[in-house]
This record gives sequence, structure tokens and C-alpha cells, in this order.
Amino acid sequence: VQMRLRAGPWLAQAVAAACPEARRIAVVTDNHVAVVHAAPLMEALAASGLVASQHVITPGDGHKTLQTCAALYDALADAEIGRNDALVALGGGVVGDITGFVASTYLRGVAYVQIPTTTLAAVDASIGAKTAVNTHRGKNLVGSFYAPQAVLIALSHLTTQARRSHAAGLVEAVKMAITLDAAAFARIQSQLPALLAYSGEALAEVVGAAVGQKAEVVRADGRDRGRRAVLNFGHTVGHAIEAGEDYRLLHGEAVALGMVAETQYAEAAGLCSGVLQPLTQTLLAMNMPVDWRRANLHVGALKCDKKRSGNTIVLPVVPEIGRASLHSVPLDKLVAFVTDGTQP
Repeated sequence: VQMRLRAGPWLAQAVAAACPEARRIAVVTDNHVAVVHAAPLMEALAASGLVASQHVITPGDGHKTLQTCAALYDALADAEIGRNDALVALGGGVVGDITGFVASTYLRGVAYVQIPTTTLAAVDASIGAKTAVNTHRGKNLVGSFYAPQAVLIALSHLTTQARRSHAAGLVEAVKMAITLDAAAFARIQSQLPALLAYSGEALAEVVGAAVGQKAEVVRADGRDRGRRAVLNFGHTVGHAIEAGEDYRLLHGEAVALGMVAETQYAEAAGLCSGVLQPLTQTLLAMNMPVDWRRANLHVGALKCDKKRSGNTIVLPVVPEIGRASLHSVPLDKLVAFVTDGTQP
């Protein structure tokens, strides 16, 4: 991972260094990011002696599908991308997930580089080597473990987001801090005004900490078979809310609702205490939604969650700020709690 305050030619130079065998680079982006960030990168890649092609997809989780991947496979073939060439994901989490999945499967695997342009992608989605797309049955049900050659973060990219998107991306930093590092959670709370105002200094500290926290967990559990599951805090219910709301909510907004719902369930089950208030206060200060009962929830997506095993589901629980544990809870009790409020 490389992180600098500003974008510039260093991005193209780092792509070339990370993928030394590549002669052709396919830059995957969406039609929002392309207008703002694509041209300088394409020019810098060409100046580095690389043949660069641009491939624009439709933004949004509703388009993170196998259909989008299929169109991209054809576009890569048309661009004559070969086994030694590389893809670049220039965008947010959706672009990164699609690019990573396509890279892992096109020609049985080609190199790729992540250049996240959203806070969500910078602190979470671009780190960890997990790629996935959605199906009509649920979120991230088809995917692979496939690491990028490099993750290149220019903090100036993050300042071009809408404030809503930026705040929603910071939810993932809150998630990592509240599950892994009490001091980091306190820093986020104290620096929220600066973070929400795109302060470079505050972003460098918080993004850097979040990247480090996730990287440490991933190194210990690269295949998501154990400890890494704590990073799914808020995502079990959050993914079901995303699907229930037909992906109209931003991912971070759904995760915020999911963290509150899962914490309330854990408190009702006697698994934690004293966490709900500081979590809710922090999310409200970020202008995030917290009343998950007002959201639509897709029960089928909840039942298809990848952490399910038979009639139980592994639920990350935060017994105290900065520490998380994993609990197998009865799926029917969790479903009853989030659908009609039945106490576990």
C-alpha cells in the first residue's frame, strides 16, 4: 500500500512498477469517476510507455453483477489484454470488487492494481484481497480471494466525493476501530469535524490506521476462516438491509444500521453492554441513520449470508470498545429479532 496526499504521475509510475511485464493496461472506472479522475491517469500511463484503454461501468451496487463482468470480459478481449497485462481499478468499492473479480477469472488470472477514489474503498474495500459480485439471492455471493499487485491511495481523490459518500465510507473506519482498537475509536470521535471536512492531516491518520488494522487481520486470516470474520461486524444485517432497500442506501449507511441492530441483539442476548450508546452517538455525529427498524430488510439475503452454518450464523460481537469476539447464534432468533423484535 502506498499513500500520498495528492494524485499525480506517481500513480502511473507505481502501476508500471507493480506490473513490470504489462504492456497494456485496462483502466476500469465508472461514469462518475471517469469525468473527474480518468484523463490524468490515462495520460500518465501513456507517458510511461503503456498502451492504456478505458472501460466505463455503471456505478452502484445494483450493477455489481455477473452481467457487468461478462460485458467487461468482452471489452478486455477487444482491447487485446493478454496474460502479462494488467487491470487498474479506478473508483470506489463497486469498481474495485468488479475489477478484482474479473482480474481473477479473465484468462485464469491477470494482475491488477487498486486506485481507490472513495473513502470506503480506501479504508476497506481495496484492502484484503476479497473480490465478489452480487446475485439476486444476496450480496457478494460469487467471488474469489485475489490480491492486487498494489493499492495506491491519493487522499486528494477522496475530497472529490459527495459529503454523504465520504461520511458513509468513514463508517468502515469506525467499524474497524470499534472492533480492534479503542484508542483509534477515540481518535475518530475527537477528529470527526476535521474528517468530515476532508482534512488531509486527519484523513492521513485515520485512513492509515484503518488500512493497518485491516492488513494485520488479513495477514493472520487471509482466507476469512476465523478471526477476520470480526470485520463483518454490522454486515450480516447490513447486507440484508442493502438488499431490502434495493441498494438505494450507501453501503456505509446500511452497515451503520447493521452495527446498531447487531449490537442491540447482542445486548438483548447478554453478550455485551455499554457499547450501543457511544456507537450510536458517533454515527449520529456523522449524519448516519441508526433507526434500522425503519428500513426494509431482505430475510432471504440474511439466510444466505456466507457466515451461516446450518441453523446458526457467526455474528461478530463487540463486548467492549476496541475488542470483538465471534458467537454462533441461532439464525431463527436473529431473524425473529430483526423482523418483529422478538427478544433472543
